[in-house]
Amino acid sequence: MIKKLMYIAPMVLVLFLSACGDTKVKKEEGDSSTKTEQKAEKKEKKKNKIYKVGETVKVNGVKITITKAKIVKPDKNIKPQNGKVLQLNITVKNSSKNKIYVDSSHFNLYKGDKSQDEYYGGKTPISGDINKGEKLSGIIKYDVSKNGTYKLIYTPTFSLDHKEIKWKIDVK
Repeated sequence: MIKKLMYIAPMVLVLFLSACGDTKVKKEEGDSSTKTEQKAEKKEKKKNKIYKVGETVKVNGVKITITKAKIVKPDKNIKPQNGKVLQLNITVKNSSKNKIYVDSSHFNLYKGDKSQDEYYGGKTPISGDINKGEKLSGIIKYDVSKNGTYKLIYTPTFSLDHKEIKWKIDVK
């Protein structure tokens, strides 16, 4: 009997924890009242929503904003392999109950279906713990070949279901 419990107890625990891990993702907006039907429709659309530069996304009490995207000059000593450097300015505010960790490695940039490499010249990329009620701002740079439309995907480590958040980055 005890051996059976040793096998069953961990499985029940895993099922319980996985049921608790739904991530809530929403665009941060001002206060407004809407009808229940409209909320249901918006909720369905937000599952696959792609955000734009300047829009704030709220995930489990954490607000993330890509504030600026622009081509910048590369570091004098480190030439980008593809010719250009795309810099993304990011702000993360922690309104959740727990300390969170954000790092540039949680973000991935794509041109079409091709992943773009991070560029490590110049300033240190965004990385650090953020305590409850605090904010962290920083940059991430990518080695890109040309202007155009990119897709940035962020997978938060502070959620159990690893919901992806996507931004469309237009570079001119």
